[in-house]
Amino acid sequence: MWQMALDSELIVVGAILGDSRTLRVIRAELSADDFRTELGRVVFTAACSLEDDGKPVDPVTIKAEAASNGTALTIQDLSSPKYYSTAAQAVQGALYTAMRQSVEDGSITTLQDFIKELERRHSEFQAMIAPLNGG
Repeated sequence: MWQMALDSELIVVGAILGDSRTLRVIRAELSADDFRTELGRVVFTAACSLEDDGKPVDPVTIKAEAASNGTALTIQDLSSPKYYSTAAQAVQGALYTAMRQSVEDGSITTLQDFIKELERRHSEFQAMIAPLNGG
């Protein structure tokens, strides 16, 4: 049971890091007290604070916000292969959900537009996480 809770928590953290739009949905269902790990609480609290202040919510700003609240996040905090695997699945799910919404709302109408938008979003995400990876 604990492992399922941890896996679920990692998916939520990965979703927040991967697509800040998921935070609005997550906040409606969870609070910081729902996270069992310090990492989960720190990421969630920092992301909520950033959103409340109208600031961008991404891995770089979350790391800075956590530091301003006295918690230093390092790449080692996020280096578990299990975390990356779970987070990658969450990010991929968030990305494809966003892409599906773009198709449904008519902003993407061709396969060529879909591929271009997917590549753009992927590049955008890679640029957001590069500082966390020392890039």
